[in-house]
Amino acid sequence: MAPDYRTQLRDLGYLNSPVVHWIWGQALPGWRSHMRHLLAAGAALGLIMGTMSALVCTAGGTDLFKISVVYALATLIITLVMDIFVAVSLSSTMLIDLIRSGPFLSYLRLPIAILVFIMISIWLRSNLYQASALSRLTYLGVFALAALTWAEAFHLLIISRLYWFGHRPPKHKRHKFWMWLMACIVLGTYYFWPSPVKSFGAIADGPPLIVLGFDMPSEQMEGFANLLPSWPRTEFKADESDISQFWTRFGTGIRNQMTSLISHEIVGFNHALNQHDAILAPVIWFASKVGLSKPTTRTTRQTKYVWEILDEQGLKTNIFGFWHTFPASSQSGRVLSERWDLQHQKYPYCTGIPAVSIQENWLEEGSEDVLAVVQREQAIWHYLTTLGDEFNLTLAYFPLSDVLANQPEMPHLAIDDLPKKRAKLIHAWLSQMPEDSLIYILLTSGRSELDEGYVECLGIQSPNLRERFKPQSTETDFAKIALELHGLPLDKQMITALSNPTQEAVSYGPRSQWGPRHENDDAYLEQLRSLGYVK
Repeated sequence: MAPDYRTQLRDLGYLNSPVVHWIWGQALPGWRSHMRHLLAAGAALGLIMGTMSALVCTAGGTDLFKISVVYALATLIITLVMDIFVAVSLSSTMLIDLIRSGPFLSYLRLPIAILVFIMISIWLRSNLYQASALSRLTYLGVFALAALTWAEAFHLLIISRLYWFGHRPPKHKRHKFWMWLMACIVLGTYYFWPSPVKSFGAIADGPPLIVLGFDMPSEQMEGFANLLPSWPRTEFKADESDISQFWTRFGTGIRNQMTSLISHEIVGFNHALNQHDAILAPVIWFASKVGLSKPTTRTTRQTKYVWEILDEQGLKTNIFGFWHTFPASSQSGRVLSERWDLQHQKYPYCTGIPAVSIQENWLEEGSEDVLAVVQREQAIWHYLTTLGDEFNLTLAYFPLSDVLANQPEMPHLAIDDLPKKRAKLIHAWLSQMPEDSLIYILLTSGRSELDEGYVECLGIQSPNLRERFKPQSTETDFAKIALELHGLPLDKQMITALSNPTQEAVSYGPRSQWGPRHENDDAYLEQLRSLGYVK
């Protein structure tokens, strides 16, 4: 750079550090010098965005590095687009005069930084719900650094373009209080998130809690509820378009959790990626458009189910047929996963459960996939009535009515006969339960109302459950009851879902989700397609 330009930049306050000296270099104003500035801005933004994505992303292992590289490269492209926008904007003489005449350009950086910080925080809010308190503060700090970097890069490109076009830039003004203001914004944002409590008291030995969940056409719900005419009922609706998401919220007590029935495998990545992760969603979308992604049933669930929390505290749980429990794992309880069938009665399809043989055939006609669901329900009723030892929580899930209703060629006799079989089984089962058992039965409309964007629910509580707890009015209430029953505080992520920030909360930590691809994944995906759960 010629001496007159260097002196001019120094007098205007731009050459105030070795880094800035390197960025401006020795070249005269022009396209070569501007390319150097564009590269510097893109490299700074790519580095910060790559670091941010690696910190916040739910991917693991070497996939984190790959995701950060993808975002770094994408940021370079965005920087080029931003530079083109600056060039087009500076074609306006009025705008150039405004920039050169006063401190407009210096004061513009703060609003840009705040806007970018807000946009990043909104974009990644679901990831923040998954973070611990310390991690959340770190994330917000990185968001603020990214926002300031975007503002400085935008400022650099404008100054470079002004020199390229032969205009003298305005005097550079540094405002140290901007950094303090951004720090206050970060701390203020952090303050409004629920903070965890590090410890909690002894575990109480409460009465057994039993939960039965049924998906069925809405017209069958009233008839089922009449099996228990004296039990209190509660009706509510939940906004949802995926029945597995509804039941996952039921099991976790958390609205903002990232779990999906179908995840995605991308060429070159080791693990399945979750499309509900805001960092991963753009990568998955792009990979699917270019043919590098395919759907998979490999779980991406990071949030713990409430029974997994109880299991870690030494309480005994029995979980039968629930979504996203494959591979089945438990320290002291039993788990029968959603992939269990008569041909797969060992780990990872179940754990702690003896093999069973089914003699009675409930269904005369139907595909093998439907038959697998039928056999699973028969097995669950067998285990409910035969595994009568002590337990703290038992949960069983029955989607068969909904499955039959969504099979166009299924005989009506099979659909109509199922409620009669269940009525006998429920009365026989109830007669074996301890008298102090707390029982909650949740009926949902299954997939019959999903096209309307909601799930219709009917909760039936045993009288002693209604006496101890208020009526359950949302799908997230069950997890709260299960923890309170044993004197355990809520997970901190439940506070937002339950809208009660005064309750004590702790962090139970994320669930470990990473594992190799299972040979059954493709077969289970085809089964879900056959049953109509995925397209």
